[in-house]
Amino acid sequence: MNDTATATTSTKPKRWYIVHAYSNFENKVADSIREQAKQRGLAEHIGEVLGGRYPRGEFSRVRVQVAHPMDNGMVSGIPEFYLNHAQLRGQDGQVLAELELFPAVSENPNLAFDIDAPGPTRLVLRDNSGNEFDAAIP
Repeated sequence: MNDTATATTSTKPKRWYIVHAYSNFENKVADSIREQAKQRGLAEHIGEVLGGRYPRGEFSRVRVQVAHPMDNGMVSGIPEFYLNHAQLRGQDGQVLAELELFPAVSENPNLAFDIDAPGPTRLVLRDNSGNEFDAAIP
């Protein structure tokens, strides 16, 4: 009886990559990113709200995703640009929930609210540039 184990190795060819890094070109990179976003039509989607209201027994959960880059200003040449306020309003305009948001929130943030008010709601959002977004949630 032979108790010998055999091992084989693969000798696939390796690939080498050369990467160049340049200092003091951050503004050009930021401009390039903005231009690509404009060309792809991404700027048109800022503030879009996807989601809905889901019954959960005695209350409802409003769960949404908001299209927004949420830039925190930590990347050189890209200024802070983030949602800083969210307010959920009932059908009569009363404030059902309110959030204060900060730059550390992720890109395209998901927000959830548990509410016990009947009827349609509206989500009103504001970013630190003063832009306001308003979405009806049935």
